Amino acid sequence: MTKSEIMALAEMVGFPDSNLAAAIALAESNAPATHPPTGNPEAIGDGGLSFGLWQIYTRVHPEYSQAELFDPLKNAKAAFKISEGGKNWRPWSTYRHGQYKAFL
Repeated sequence: MTKSEIMALAEMVGFPDSNLAAAIALAESNAPATHPPTGNPEAIGDGGLSFGLWQIYTRVHPEYSQAELFDPLKNAKAAFKISEGGKNWRPWSTYRHGQYKAFL
């Protein structure tokens, strides 16, 4: 998905800063060889435990299934809830380590 598509999705679920939310999703799920960068709704990380655009870590959030996290809207809603409405991005390593800044 393009950054503008991810931003629209972020706005739809209520993120107060859709640019920041999209930058984190791109950093988390980016297909590195693409230009411009795109987010991969079917991204799998952390040894098969994190899924989708915002790479929801199911070991910590077992209430979400892999299948539902591949749905961009459900993934965005999960990220919104986990991030306390976009106020706490600390659970995402790309935020803590600053990789998201390349996508702002």
